[in-house]
Amino acid sequence: MIEIIHLEKLKQKGKYKIKTNLEEYILDEDTIVKHRILKGSIFNEKEFEEILKDVEINSLFLKAITYLTYGPRSIFEMKEYLKKEVQKEEELEKVIQKLLDLGYLNDEQLAFNIFEHYKENKKGPKWIEQKLLQKKIQNKWIQHAKETYLEEEELQNMEYLFHKTNHQEKPVLKQKQMLTQKLLRDGYTPSLVHHFVDQCTFEDHSQKQLQKDFEKIKQKIEQKSLTQEEKKKKIMTSLMTKGYSYKDILECFSKN
Repeated sequence: MIEIIHLEKLKQKGKYKIKTNLEEYILDEDTIVKHRILKGSIFNEKEFEEILKDVEINSLFLKAITYLTYGPRSIFEMKEYLKKEVQKEEELEKVIQKLLDLGYLNDEQLAFNIFEHYKENKKGPKWIEQKLLQKKIQNKWIQHAKETYLEEEELQNMEYLFHKTNHQEKPVLKQKQMLTQKLLRDGYTPSLVHHFVDQCTFEDHSQKQLQKDFEKIKQKIEQKSLTQEEKKKKIMTSLMTKGYSYKDILECFSKN
């Protein structure tokens, strides 16, 4: 049998030191209250093992709460974090269940919140979906949250990004390529992206840049042992790769 022969409240909030007829322990207030631990209380070995288990679980729970102060977590992320702190799977599952019961973990709500957050930050649904998959949130919650991202909102966000990232100094073809790549990279629906880009009106202020690129490429090509025709072809290819039209490049040659 194990007898509590001394009980002392410590300066650290919610912590108590108890001394038994065997050794000393530090317990939390919840455990003290739950098991009605008082000076003179007597427990058998099985009962005292349960007390120590509760101490461990409460300690893990507090670590989990601290982890959550740095940002919301999925069930998977919390398990991965706590695995480093536990020796028994049973303790881990009890803490996770307590967090679920108290609403600290809720993958369904988390999926919705993340969609709303990144939607406001102009990310597309596919990008956000990948973010949630990394957190190992169940696909049903991901798809449910994804349904809240309306097509009109995608188009509004793409419109915002179009005006924010407009590269008028580039030729129209290059502008279209850059915008398409940007929107696909940010996770917008491909069919919507291509339709949206086709509907955009691009301003072409690339003539000045074309002249700069022409002179730079020409200077580089001139150093090579090539015929004039070969040099012209290489300059033409390099400029077309940058998105300039064949017509504009020919005009540039005529001026130079």
